[in-house]
Amino acid sequence: MQILIENLIMKALLTIIPIIFFVFNGYSCECEEYNSLKELDSISYEWSDVVLVGKIFKIGTEYKIKVTEVLKGKIDNDTINGYTVGEEEVFNDCTFSPYLKGMYLLYFKKLQIKNGVVYYASQCLGSRSLDMKVCPVFSGNANERQAIQETKLWLNEMRTKL
Repeated sequence: MQILIENLIMKALLTIIPIIFFVFNGYSCECEEYNSLKELDSISYEWSDVVLVGKIFKIGTEYKIKVTEVLKGKIDNDTINGYTVGEEEVFNDCTFSPYLKGMYLLYFKKLQIKNGVVYYASQCLGSRSLDMKVCPVFSGNANERQAIQETKLWLNEMRTKL
């Protein structure tokens, strides 16, 4: 009898463990790594409906941004909300969620949902604080000072496209 119970427990574990690994791996965010900020920014720019510089003054699942400069697209107000959660399928583990207040370069998809317009940013793209305290995923070897300088150069390049 004990052997039968042990066999049942073993079969249950062999069934449950792969399911647990599948579920947790299925929801993790895996971002492609880029060799440079310039490459990451170029891809981020193409993906985005709205690119802006602004001051994040409220953090959380609905963060608030005072827009300083729009570099691509159009916005309706000088203060907008970024969202990290929602019912739409774009809101997932890869949603950019700033955890520090400050000045940011932000790449957004502008989404029309039943409650109005929302702005979605992916952590796999180039959204970041201008002081690089919150920085994107890239495999380049730039230090913080170099990354800040590259960001300034990129901002100037985008300004010439306006």
